[in-house]
Amino acid sequence: MDNIAKDIINKLNLGIIVIDSNQNIVMWNNWLERFTKKTKLDTINQKLVDICPRFSEMKYQNMIETAILKGLTRFCSSSLHDIFISPAINYYNDIINKQNLLIEPISIKDEVFVVLQIHDITFYHSRMLELKNFITRIEHEYVEVKASESLNKQLALHDSLTELPNRLLFNERLLWGIKYAQRNKTLLAVIFLDLDGFKNINDTYGHTVGDILLKLVANRLLSTVRQTDTVARLGGDEFIILLTEIKDVAAIELIVNKLLKCFNYPFEINNLSISASIGISIYPQDGQDSEQLINSSDLAMYKVKNAGKNGYSFSYAND
Repeated sequence: MDNIAKDIINKLNLGIIVIDSNQNIVMWNNWLERFTKKTKLDTINQKLVDICPRFSEMKYQNMIETAILKGLTRFCSSSLHDIFISPAINYYNDIINKQNLLIEPISIKDEVFVVLQIHDITFYHSRMLELKNFITRIEHEYVEVKASESLNKQLALHDSLTELPNRLLFNERLLWGIKYAQRNKTLLAVIFLDLDGFKNINDTYGHTVGDILLKLVANRLLSTVRQTDTVARLGGDEFIILLTEIKDVAAIELIVNKLLKCFNYPFEINNLSISASIGISIYPQDGQDSEQLINSSDLAMYKVKNAGKNGYSFSYAND
């Protein structure tokens, strides 16, 4: 066959099979190679029925013979016949393959050939399926991105050792707490807690034991305060606690005494015992913003350190 004609046929987006009067395949285009994974070497000069068994059925044999002997063109609708050649891979899953078939005679130099044009209309369904799969992949990627963002935010706002909120997250909650206290005319307390003698534990038992102790302290502090309160780690052996929705100083003292008592029994690592020094500032009398309140509680904590440790002190900025 003419090389130009072959090039055109190979670029068509449908299957082209050309057979001679003996039903031997003389043309098998590129689309068919991609669709069936049968190459030209596999198919050329082979019997049509050996490569495409569906054409052995009597009705298709009659159509081919009619095309060869009488030059008649026949069209087979996919709605009646479904499929004539099977794809090498079922890309369509549960979608029923649909193919149109056009059987058309052609004469070249007094020799009769039959052109079988197979149009896979399932292709349009497959594009929709590919689009659906693409959307699904995008959704999965979106979920992964959001999970990664959530993890990164978790890491950015929490202490890596104890998983408590860090200074950044504590400041955010403190700012919110101050606004809430302003609107609702309630008190707010900032509790600065420093462990007594923690350096000696690190020096004696090593940093691994010290890290475990910090985790155990964090758990005790969390179990002592209310769920609405925030326990954060500033670094080293320094913790800071935010108490919101406080009605009076007595309520603050009740929580602080519980915090001190949680150190009264040894921890589950080397039976270690440790105490804490606590400084307390109260909004609004000890500060109008987060920086003032944290600094005031820090200074109050050092009063306790200087007085012998293991206790608490209020800031009372004006004293």
